[in-house]
Formats: sequence, C-alpha cells, structure tokens
Amino acid sequence: MFPGEALDYRHDIRLHSASRWPTRLSLAQFREVTGEPAWPDFLGPWLKGDALEYFCNGRLHYEIRGIHVALECRWDWQTEAGDDTHNASYRGTRARLELRQGKVEGYRAQLYVVPQADIAGALERRVAALQAELPGIGIDRRGGEWQVTVPDALRRGHEAHFAAFTRRFLAYVENPQSVPKRFRPNLLAKYFVTTEGVALSHRS
Repeated sequence: MFPGEALDYRHDIRLHSASRWPTRLSLAQFREVTGEPAWPDFLGPWLKGDALEYFCNGRLHYEIRGIHVALECRWDWQTEAGDDTHNASYRGTRARLELRQGKVEGYRAQLYVVPQADIAGALERRVAALQAELPGIGIDRRGGEWQVTVPDALRRGHEAHFAAFTRRFLAYVENPQSVPKRFRPNLLAKYFVTTEGVALSHRS
C-alpha cells in the first residue's frame, strides 16, 4: 500500500484482533504426507481422539497508517483445484479491486474493478497509461464490473517469480550497498505483524 516507503512498526501498525483454529488430519492423511507409519511422540499434545489438530489457520485484523486490513489464511487438507487459491479485496472511495481465483475463474487469478461511482473514463485512462509498462492489458465490461484482462505473456508463474526473486537477492548479497534503506524497517514491520498476530491469537 505504500510502495517505496519505509514503515515503522512501532508507530504505523496497530493490531486489533486475531484468532486461530486447526485443520484436523487423520492418521491416514498424516501417513500420506510424511510417510511415517504412526504419530510421533512429540505430537502428543495436539492429538485429539484419532486426529491431529494442526493449528495452521488464522485471522488477523490490524491497521497500517490508519488503513484497516483483514487477513485470513486457511490451509485445508486439499483444495478443489489441488493448488493454492488467493482472494483479496481492496476498498477505495470510488471502487473496489478484487483479486479472485476460484472455481468461476478456473482457479486462475483474475483482477476485477467493482465501481462505487462513475470511474469508466478514469479507468480507461489508467489502463492506457500502463501500456508502456504492461503491454496488452485491457478491460472487459462484465455486467456492473470490469475484468482487467492480462495477456499470457505477462502472467509469470510461481517458478518465474521465484527465479527473479533469487536473482535480486543474490545481487544484494554481492553488493550490500544496493539494498534499499526501506528493506530493513519493512521486514521488521512484516514480521511484527505475523509474530504479534500469532501471539494475539493465543490470548484471544
């Protein structure tokens, strides 16, 4: 939300509430994942009846510079698609941006603009301005909303993203002076949210 800026977790972030709940795994599912024939002794505290309660799901509500953020991370035994899914909604004063990756989208991430006002002209100008950086993107009116169309050439998968991340990381290792000054405070902010969110969920 604040590209290029450094965040101070002590002043910019306020946590409000958090909760957690388990995904229950049967011994057969555990065997499928780990190859272990039986429950290891150290998992004893999380065994309830004939299932393992794996606390991997959570919700968090916090603010970053006054903007409210609600997160939910859920790890089910298996998704319908067999892959991870991601849904996000960003609410502005004149429109909502929604990233959807469900059954309707064929489990492929799609971006939609849901207007709260007359934004057609502004949206068209913005998409046109992005052509130099993202050639081929467009908008397709679908009922009361627009889908942002993204050509396959711009859709880099997980492996391509990871390779690009690795190249950038190694470049920083070779030349530490090139690391942007915002990286350290923003990393601290990121892990403040995750670690304090987990701690808050234990107190709720």
